[in-house]
Amino acid sequence: MGGHRSYVIEPACRQSLLICIVMFTLATVAFPGACLCDGLFASVGSGASSGVYYKVAKALCALVNRDPPATGIWCSPEATPGSVYNLQRLKSGELDFAIVQSDVQFDAFMGNDAWTGNAFKKLRSVLSLHPELMTIIARSGSGIEDLNGLRRRRLNVGSFGSGTRATWDALESSLGWEPDAGVRKSALKPDATTNLLCNGDLDASLLLVGHPSAFVQHQLSTCRMTLVALGGAQIDRFMAGHPYYQRGMIAASTYGLEHDVQTFGVKATLVTSADVEDKVVYALVKAVLSNFEEFKRSVPALETLQVSQLMKEALTAPLHPGAKRGLQEPKLERGAAVQ
Repeated sequence: MGGHRSYVIEPACRQSLLICIVMFTLATVAFPGACLCDGLFASVGSGASSGVYYKVAKALCALVNRDPPATGIWCSPEATPGSVYNLQRLKSGELDFAIVQSDVQFDAFMGNDAWTGNAFKKLRSVLSLHPELMTIIARSGSGIEDLNGLRRRRLNVGSFGSGTRATWDALESSLGWEPDAGVRKSALKPDATTNLLCNGDLDASLLLVGHPSAFVQHQLSTCRMTLVALGGAQIDRFMAGHPYYQRGMIAASTYGLEHDVQTFGVKATLVTSADVEDKVVYALVKAVLSNFEEFKRSVPALETLQVSQLMKEALTAPLHPGAKRGLQEPKLERGAAVQ
């Protein structure tokens, strides 16, 4: 939704005319007498429909959509393959907002790795969200106890276009493993791995996810599985060259484990394009700040989020002016956000 467009029905329909018709119909039914013909649609790219990103996008849009006639905005959460895909579609204008990993955001804005020669300089930060930790789930008895234990094993590293896959590729390239000593990769969606792990057709599966995760809990309770610790000199060297990663710990109490699991991770971030109008970005930020405690309760991974973190942590791209306006408003206007 760039500022150069005229905001009538046509720009809202760039993904699917049918979706637009349905959304206009629902909005008219929900708010009889309100004219949304000139309303703005804000699409939020997330991740798989079973994942945390999609739940966060749904929670965000639910807050924005409480009063579309007042804001003139209708928010739509979009299930997608993940961070890399989201940024590609954000850059092309097919998405208005995207939830992405902080490392993928860094590479896109700086023009690193897959973005070399194609840096996304119009990328803008909106909010810093929850931490996401590299989580490796392995079959109990597989003998996989650390990173080196994954050599020559069958590991699901995530779908192409996902941030999980991008992070694994960056980590693997730093290890110096010979091609025949690396992992045997699968590119499955997370929910396709449970039965494969239980049946012994897959040795381990990789996730970058906020905890507690209902999906991780489901996998651990379906059959005998365990979480693999990620630490040691190899991880130390990798993190030294990639400052946007953070050390983390999956507490044993989170899933009833015998001990805490050392690992590392990124932050989930909400981003947009410089072409998106200030008032649209402001509306999303205001919706979060005005209902901050409710927003946190809506998704377990958000429960430790603090207002002070929203515009400071893991944001490589400049803050969008609309986000800056919302985040710098007097605290008294933030309602529950400062309780």
